[in-house]
Amino acid sequence: EVSYFRDKYWSGEVLLDSELQFFKALAGGSLWNSAVRIVIDIVRSPVTSSVCNLSNFWMFYRSGAAMNLRGEGLIGGGCMVLSADGSAAYSFLEQVPGEHPALEDVISAVRECRSFT
Repeated sequence: EVSYFRDKYWSGEVLLDSELQFFKALAGGSLWNSAVRIVIDIVRSPVTSSVCNLSNFWMFYRSGAAMNLRGEGLIGGGCMVLSADGSAAYSFLEQVPGEHPALEDVISAVRECRSFT
């Protein structure tokens, strides 16, 4: 998987987080399994959650990005912007599969970090 990703999408260095430390850091120290959120949302609001999940899947499918069913697809992902000192300047934990952080928030955090260097 790593060599395929490197060959197809990224020519720079690729680091494999085999112990999933990044995902644990996003969720405050333990893995966030988004399946829990999916079940809660389905019970609370079956139509809304189904529409949201299908919408996210369809958006990804239409993007043309290749996908496979290998790996752990239910671990919540996210985004983290780190300051020069290694502290998190911004953190976003995906609550629903396919959810993304607001781009403006990420850009703002990067700009804030850049102003301190």
